[in-house]
Amino acid sequence: MIIILFGEDTFRIRQKLQLIKQKFSKKDIQGLNWISFDAEEKTSFDAIKGAIETVPFLTKKKTVALKNFFTRGRESVQKSLVDYFKKPFPEHVNLIVVEEFDEEDRKKLKKGNKKKIWQKLLSFADQQEDFTPLSPLALKNWIKSEVKKKGGSVEEDALSALVAYCGNDLWQIYQEINKLANYLKKDKRIFTVTKRTVDLLVQAKLNDRIFQTIDAVANKNISLALSCLQENLAVGLDPHYVLSMLIYQFRNLLKAKTLMLEGKNYYEIEKNLRLPFFVIRKTMNQARMFSLRQLKIIYGKLLSLDLSFKTSKINPSLALDLFVASIII
Repeated sequence: MIIILFGEDTFRIRQKLQLIKQKFSKKDIQGLNWISFDAEEKTSFDAIKGAIETVPFLTKKKTVALKNFFTRGRESVQKSLVDYFKKPFPEHVNLIVVEEFDEEDRKKLKKGNKKKIWQKLLSFADQQEDFTPLSPLALKNWIKSEVKKKGGSVEEDALSALVAYCGNDLWQIYQEINKLANYLKKDKRIFTVTKRTVDLLVQAKLNDRIFQTIDAVANKNISLALSCLQENLAVGLDPHYVLSMLIYQFRNLLKAKTLMLEGKNYYEIEKNLRLPFFVIRKTMNQARMFSLRQLKIIYGKLLSLDLSFKTSKINPSLALDLFVASIII
């Protein structure tokens, strides 16, 4: 059997994968018949083929999971795999192909050789599921369901606030729900999430406008940088939140740049920063646009601005504008 799980919603992909693993592990208590390969580890086709064809240990079935071989793996391995899948597949193997990607990857899968390989792969699937980002209504229903699992309910304005802070990032939303439940539940079996609690405990997500702001800064486009900055404030984000997100991302840029200069590869940087792969990709691309010295200077200015926010009566919105202008001009 070949199962393919793919899409941008990495949280629900991992959730589904965990359910499958739990189902298969009932007859494989020691986990000896679950083998995983990640494209980042540069695994050869022969190693994957060997794992598939080796008979399971003390059970009738084994599972081989392949992660991101068709979006970030070598093309030679991709071609070898789809050619191999044309043949009758061993009955003792459940093969799970997991492809976690962003919009850019999805576009690439619709062009040239990648499209041909991807379509061939899908044609071999006994089961396949495309995990696209949840719609606004589906996202709110998902949050209600997760809160209910923990014995609580969520007020409508709290629901809207949580989505505003976290966007469609299910990883962060899930963590925030746990945080809210732990804070509110205490000795109670039933709890209600209110907007006041969300405002108190939830950290705003690093959103695309922050990446766009930093891109504009790197390209010395002051009008675009200021426009992106003001868009963050226009949707209701507090200037202190915006500053914290800028500090957070420039800290990541500084770490990534240092690791890149040390010769670390993508996989090593991902492991060090512990961020989703698409965030790592954006962060590395942005780090290439600055020198290490520039990043240190900007990060120092951000820390000084943070101190000013806390110790003086400056206008936060104006201060952010002046900061952006100062690092571009």
